[in-house]
Amino acid sequence: MKTESDFYALLDDLGIGHKTLEHPPCSGAADSIGAARDGLEFPVKNLFLRDKKKNTYHVVMHLDTPSVDLKVLGEKVGARGRLSFGSADRLMEMLGVAPGSVTPFAQINDPDHKTQLFLDARMQSISSMSAHPLRNDKTTTLSKSDFDKFLSALGKMPTYIDIPLQG
Repeated sequence: MKTESDFYALLDDLGIGHKTLEHPPCSGAADSIGAARDGLEFPVKNLFLRDKKKNTYHVVMHLDTPSVDLKVLGEKVGARGRLSFGSADRLMEMLGVAPGSVTPFAQINDPDHKTQLFLDARMQSISSMSAHPLRNDKTTTLSKSDFDKFLSALGKMPTYIDIPLQG
């Protein structure tokens, strides 16, 4: 599995500029709402999901997105059966990160493209995005064009979707 150092080395190899802030460890999206996100245009939270057939989905959205309607999300991503949250073991196996550290940058650990990546449609019009760099005590910001370059270098073709909200 690739490490934070490998992630930064890839960014440097690709000529991608990045800015990283250190902060206390976050155990999940709710913990990220403090000072670490002040001034960030599009800090993200992530859902790591699976369906009945063990297909895996990684959904990235703005940190402030309220509760997601998993039933409608399942329809949007083409899930076979009901979506549920992936286990910590499966998360480590598929993306090489622990719960609380899920990040679109963890796609670096999915060279076989076993995880389908879905991005909040709002991400198409942002200038920068911010996420954990494979660990939850830092936040790294990339320009949107550099984030696209990063995904392209990995051979990742994300699908943009409108995130369905509950009620």
